[in-house]
Amino acid sequence: MKRKLFISALIVFALLACGALYIALPFRTIRQLNIRYHQAQRGMTVEQVEALMAHPGGGASEHWFAAWDDQQLPPAEAQRIVSALRYSVRTFYLPVSFEFTFDSER
Repeated sequence: MKRKLFISALIVFALLACGALYIALPFRTIRQLNIRYHQAQRGMTVEQVEALMAHPGGGASEHWFAAWDDQQLPPAEAQRIVSALRYSVRTFYLPVSFEFTFDSER
């Protein structure tokens, strides 16, 4: 009887540990990307951004807008933006994304 109770407790503990990792690991990645995101400077090239973020980004979303620090750029500057680079982390609730936009000179 003690053996069954011990094995059951071990299984419950293992499931709780896996659940905690499932929740915690994306937030660790988000914190790391956020620190790197705030180190980005205007005028960086795609290669510099990929080096800063430590891996290549994915494609941009269909609904991006030209901005810097979440402030929309003036229309004259916004017209120069032709591409975007997106870093996204899936969480158990909603994905968290970091996007960089580039002009035609990248």
